[in-house]
Amino acid sequence: MLDKIKATLENYRPHIADTNQSTKKAAVAVILRPAPGETLDSTEILFIKRAERDGDPWSGHMAFPGGHMEPDDSDLKESAIRETKEETQADINIIQPYTLFSLTHISQLHYFYIAELTKPKFGPTPESSEVALFTEEEIPWDEIAFPTVYKTLKHFFEDSKTNTFEYKEEEIKLG
Repeated sequence: MLDKIKATLENYRPHIADTNQSTKKAAVAVILRPAPGETLDSTEILFIKRAERDGDPWSGHMAFPGGHMEPDDSDLKESAIRETKEETQADINIIQPYTLFSLTHISQLHYFYIAELTKPKFGPTPESSEVALFTEEEIPWDEIAFPTVYKTLKHFFEDSKTNTFEYKEEEIKLG
């Protein structure tokens, strides 16, 4: 499955969204671990359970590892790799960009990258109380933290049915 994703997305050049200096960018990794045979039913996705923090409405919810780009990050891929290491202890290889969400109501862009585990080592950190792999059937859908994570998962499983993984951009407007 990872080879099909790579082949489909390798020639895509993401549109650079219009931003201003106040727009915050977040990079998120959708980390896949295909099981032998690489069927959709056996592909696992790495999730974190966010650590409990006062004032964080998403505390204790499930998400992909990711976070805001920091000044020392050279690009968003580096942000996704850094955030993944900080939240899961995992080493990953970014394959390709997959989804981009523009959240104009809060001046944020969420970039999601398809990635693969390079080693089988991962675990919780101070930023995550749990780290685990889930198949589609095992995902705790009612515990997903962010609408952008939910939408990316839905896109991924829909694309998996046809084995066509096309890059997607979407604007989300609330309020």
